[in-house]
Amino acid sequence: MTVIAIAGGLGDVAPRPGATAREVPTGLPLPVEIDYSVVSAVSETLKQLQADTVISTLNLHWPGASESQINLIRGAAASGVVSGFLPSEFNIDYNASEEYGIVPSQSGSPITICMPTVDMPYPPRGEFLRAREELDRHPNLTYSLIRNGYFMDYLGMPYVESYLHPLYNILDLAAYKAVIPGDGDVPVVWTHTKDVAKFVTALVGIPADQWHQKTFVWCGHCRNFPQSLDHPWNTFCLFDETYLSRLGCGLGAITQIIR
Repeated sequence: MTVIAIAGGLGDVAPRPGATAREVPTGLPLPVEIDYSVVSAVSETLKQLQADTVISTLNLHWPGASESQINLIRGAAASGVVSGFLPSEFNIDYNASEEYGIVPSQSGSPITICMPTVDMPYPPRGEFLRAREELDRHPNLTYSLIRNGYFMDYLGMPYVESYLHPLYNILDLAAYKAVIPGDGDVPVVWTHTKDVAKFVTALVGIPADQWHQKTFVWCGHCRNFPQSLDHPWNTFCLFDETYLSRLGCGLGAITQIIR
């Protein structure tokens, strides 16, 4: 039997279908408290649980969360029972160039995205990189970095069912306003947290030694920004659209959505 330990699984991102924030889904054991400041306590708890896979969903924006994840990695490595580890990524690729993210286009030639990775939309970048560096120090742990990009949930707030903290970036439905980066023609994929949860559940069903070091989750349709706005919810309203140039993005310029 596979035993999976989910650190922070009752928070914003609960990587299991049916799991919701701050409540324990039916059929799952009660939460176990761990003192993340003591590596030996983390290791002993994982050993007692006989956990062979650890999924970290700790919110690295909170003070001390990054250090807790580092100790979780060390405890998992020292437990002698954990073989697979998914760090709290569920995000964009923070291992891109320090100046600009370089991504391949459909033609195969590289293109430069406008957002400098030193000032990415989900700081702190260094805390995410720290986790990978720590995982590389423990060859007995197989890990995979989940890349799902920008959560679709944020495009539907405050109306969509989600347990993420509210963030109005690009689109504000309540205000009927949208701030679109570039000319809006670049195709993007939005993935809902529930789809990510289903994917992660399937991933941990595969032996850890078969994981890829990076796992990309794209569960939605590939659309550009105008197509994303041309949705059934927009039948009876028009959005006030503002376009932010690539140069403006690169310089860190912002356009504030004012209701």
